[in-house]
Amino acid sequence: MKAALMEENADSKSCKITGMVLMTANFFKEAKESLIKLIEKTTLEEDVATALGGSIPPTPLLVVAGDCIFKPHRLFMCMDGTVCGCPLSLLDGVCMLFAAYYVFNLQYDAKAQITLEFLQRCVMGINPEKGNKRPGKVDTLREGGRYSSTREHQALSSMSLSLEEFLAEKGSDVGTEDSEEL
Repeated sequence: MKAALMEENADSKSCKITGMVLMTANFFKEAKESLIKLIEKTTLEEDVATALGGSIPPTPLLVVAGDCIFKPHRLFMCMDGTVCGCPLSLLDGVCMLFAAYYVFNLQYDAKAQITLEFLQRCVMGINPEKGNKRPGKVDTLREGGRYSSTREHQALSSMSLSLEEFLAEKGSDVGTEDSEEL
């Protein structure tokens, strides 16, 4: 899988990564709009807040100006009430979105915390011995998220276990190279 991604063009990679993020949020029944939001194609940087309904959220948000998330005309990285960057590709935007949580030492958005933790642990390979970037119980419940006090969110642990069982069951059908990349 990794080798196939290396051979593809940048647009194709960006679409696959963005699709993976959106499908992961959908799998965990989280708000995709807390991560990536589509706005009118003609929106300029100074009009992003208006296009988002009047304000830019405090948590990182990738805003896609275009007809479709996968065919952006412009991209805006937003957080803390401002546009803080204009990524050149969806892949750059998703990387900026994730990196912002670490660079600015932010807790994950309660409405997308499991998806962000999936990116952290399963895609980026960041697995701290203790602690996590999920918001506390009060913030999570207030924002409509699902709270978990464990080191790794219970929903993510359950998915990881199911994936491991699937790979073990399909062991003879899935090559070692492919399973290591999953």
